[in-house]
Amino acid sequence: MNNIFWNQLLSLSDELDSSNSALQEENIASLIHHLESLCIAHERSFEPADEFEEYVVLSLCRSIANKLKNTP
Repeated sequence: MNNIFWNQLLSLSDELDSSNSALQEENIASLIHHLESLCIAHERSFEPADEFEEYVVLSLCRSIANKLKNTP
């Protein structure tokens, strides 16, 4: 399960690197979609005591998605 999680994050990173350097509206919408999908797919998958790094990254992804959604 952890390899899938890390591969999804790497894929998201690659997509961000290959996209236009400007954070245009469609790029932001795509980023929000990917972050939310990642959070939904791995919701309650990681216990902080056992997989702390994965838990923290997932929490960060959730926070970034929420912040981007609430940015005008």
